[in-house]
Amino acid sequence: ANRSLEGIPLKEHPYRKGKQIVDVDKLPGHDERVGGIWFGAVWKMWFHESYYEYVPREGVENFKDCYSNEEISDTCRCITLYQNVLDYEKPENRERQIKFKEAIRFQESVEKLKETVKNMPQNPHMEINKGEFEHGGVKQVRVYLDDDENQVRKNNASKVRIVEYDESDKVIWKDIVIL
Repeated sequence: ANRSLEGIPLKEHPYRKGKQIVDVDKLPGHDERVGGIWFGAVWKMWFHESYYEYVPREGVENFKDCYSNEEISDTCRCITLYQNVLDYEKPENRERQIKFKEAIRFQESVEKLKETVKNMPQNPHMEINKGEFEHGGVKQVRVYLDDDENQVRKNNASKVRIVEYDESDKVIWKDIVIL
């Protein structure tokens, strides 16, 4: 945006030899989502007890370079990195984001979770399959349900809604089957 690149981390372009691009992974506001879990550092953050499965508790609880770090219930902590949400461009606030990411071992936590997610067995809410099915369909959609017919993950399901479709995506058969 016509701004200086001084102090901005750069890296080699993956496809254009000799060309540099901004390394967004090293920017203070860069975040990651892995397996539905958010990792990052922003103006205000809330951490539930379960988040400590992924990041070190002491990194969150003992972080001091912030406007406030408060326990707001037995199971929740709130960190406000800087007082005004609009002050995110100030160098001292960008530095706070970096320090917080270091405190929670951001990159290490993200890489560890990516590896865990990659090796996890699948446990979907829904499956879409193509092939030849029992009632003549070429596509089958399976939606996993609990006893009240709310959608749940496969390993928690007591029923499955199965719908078969023909080549033009017209429903040719459907049923709910007890597992």
